[in-house]
Amino acid sequence: MCIYELVDLHQSAACTMAEGQHNKRSEVWKYFSVIESGGKKKVKCNLCSIELAYAGGSTGTMTNHIKFKHKSTSLSSKEQGHAGQPFKQSSITAYRSPIMSAMTKQKYQQCTQKLAAMCARDLRPLSIVEGKGFKQFCHELNPQYIVPSRTTVSNYVTLQYNEEVTKVKDLLKAQTAVSFTSDHWTSLATEGYITMTVHFVDKDWNFQNAVLATKKVTDCHTGENTAHEIRSIASEFGLSDEQVAGIVTDNASNMVSCVEHLNWPHIRCFAHTLQLSIRKGFDTVDSISRTIAACKKLVNHFRKSVIATNELHIRQNQMNIPEHNLIIDCPTRWNSTFDMFQRLQEQRMAVYAVLHDKNATKVSDARTLDLHDNQWLIMEGMVNVLRPFYMATRVMCSEEYPTVGGVYPILHSLIQNHLRENEADPVAIASFKKFIKSDLQTRFKTDTDDTCRSIAMLNTFLDPRYRSLPFLPDEQRGIERHAIVSRVDDCAAEDNSSATKSEEIQSTTYEPSSKRGV
Repeated sequence: MCIYELVDLHQSAACTMAEGQHNKRSEVWKYFSVIESGGKKKVKCNLCSIELAYAGGSTGTMTNHIKFKHKSTSLSSKEQGHAGQPFKQSSITAYRSPIMSAMTKQKYQQCTQKLAAMCARDLRPLSIVEGKGFKQFCHELNPQYIVPSRTTVSNYVTLQYNEEVTKVKDLLKAQTAVSFTSDHWTSLATEGYITMTVHFVDKDWNFQNAVLATKKVTDCHTGENTAHEIRSIASEFGLSDEQVAGIVTDNASNMVSCVEHLNWPHIRCFAHTLQLSIRKGFDTVDSISRTIAACKKLVNHFRKSVIATNELHIRQNQMNIPEHNLIIDCPTRWNSTFDMFQRLQEQRMAVYAVLHDKNATKVSDARTLDLHDNQWLIMEGMVNVLRPFYMATRVMCSEEYPTVGGVYPILHSLIQNHLRENEADPVAIASFKKFIKSDLQTRFKTDTDDTCRSIAMLNTFLDPRYRSLPFLPDEQRGIERHAIVSRVDDCAAEDNSSATKSEEIQSTTYEPSSKRGV
């Protein structure tokens, strides 16, 4: 017998026992008898023969009847005091309560702290504590815990935020160099925000990052305003310009202007730059842009048609094709065109079957939605071209290790290997490769020595995986290595000079007075 059956049996026995006890204890039973009427259990007054409803062992109805209809008949004050109070069945909580730990003030605070941490970590709205289901869930875990109000939880979140800010400030005090990433973004409520994240290596050589702030922006997103906001956030955490090794932003003109105002080393986001180049390539090659438009129209048809979507799922089952939904291209979502092409290729046979089923798709719609063979060929070629870019974006968006050292090795691999011309490529694919190759070389300034490139190349040289710079031609490799070594020597000279000055200052400050004139 399972535990639930045992509990039910236990409760049933308790109810029967309680009812029997009422039969023995209650004085009112001297004036009533239990009868069966119409298949239902009732009680009959022995004084006036009236029949009253009776269920659950309650004697309140009988007591009230005697009290108001037969006033000459007396009941004890205790019996009258219980009139109208039905018998309360023992709940499962009552049987469980002996093993439930007491909810002390300390325990209550610990539970509320965990609740606030859950809201903060999982980005849950504070209104969750007002939900009936959530309160029932908490009551089931511990009936003694009273769910706090959203105001209380908000106060706990604020306290935890202040504690985390203190921890981050303490960590940053020991850092000689940090880097930042920052970006503007818009919420679903069309409100502008700016987020700033700091990255550094701790004393144990672990890569760390922390979001310093997400602030609502009400002013115009000009470079000057953004620079002021970013500098104020850095100052709030005690970070000076001397500690800033660099800042990564997207390619928006206001962010470029912002970094110019800050006068910090600037690295433009590698993944964002790749996506800009790819998007521009889509628009430049007409046959590719038309194929993308046709694919989006096809996917939108399935997204808006319940009949077509249901039929697609049926065909997927029949053809043993993965039951995946089609993906729509979104310009602001990286790699979404690649995802759309790849998913359509996977679902090609199922999509074809739905379009040519007159019960699922109108003939006129099928004519305009069905993709031509050359469009499927372009799609296949684009998937092969875009796959390396998809992988590069995924790798460079990692938060577990520094990635700037991989910028130029990955860039050169894309240009030299994956964008190499192939005689078997369709005209559209060949044109796309040619454009992307030229555009990437321009965007990343592979023929110049700007600040962004020197920072990235220095990190590449210091990365054990790429320190020999194998991706560069021999002559250029020598030039880069010489420039990097010279920069390292300059840094070492500055450190030695600073150390010498420090020693001189200490010697002057702490030298015994008897030797100062020597």
